[in-house]
Amino acid sequence: MYAGCGAMSTGLCMGAAASDVNFVTRWAVDMNEDACESLCDNHPETQVRCMKAEDFLQLLIKWKDLCEKFSLLDADYSKTNVPTKNKEVEEIELETQTRRPYDGGDYEVEKIIGICYGNNPDTNEGPTALHYKVKWKGWGSIWNSWEPASNLENCQESIEDFVTAGYKSHILPLPVSFYPFLLFN
Repeated sequence: MYAGCGAMSTGLCMGAAASDVNFVTRWAVDMNEDACESLCDNHPETQVRCMKAEDFLQLLIKWKDLCEKFSLLDADYSKTNVPTKNKEVEEIELETQTRRPYDGGDYEVEKIIGICYGNNPDTNEGPTALHYKVKWKGWGSIWNSWEPASNLENCQESIEDFVTAGYKSHILPLPVSFYPFLLFN
């Protein structure tokens, strides 16, 4: 929380390394876009969120609720590493970015690729709510969009797939009590 450009994280990690302790900053939150960009550059293993602290805390509450809804909180994924970058998102970004001609049919969700809480990140407007970043079937990645959860009520399978993959790769923190495999000495 209030991560800034990561100087304190860098100092703590370097100081711990001098004592043969390996600290890694897993998650960071700040409202300043420049600070978040610097933190991403200096800590590529860190999941950085550029958002208000209170929105991040609400996101964690919603995330815990989603993990409970899909019965993930008792699952042991301790052998899963935290990714440095979301490989699925990188693959989507590398795909062709042309859009198909609109054929008058319904838009179809191919997959959910992100989650946030607050105003719509595309427009910074609208109600404060849970949003999912949607990859639309048949459309290039430049057409991915943030959609309120209320608009995706018929996409529970895509949401469950995203939450399950996100839980396994620890895209968001949960209280230690929800990670039964963590042991502290």
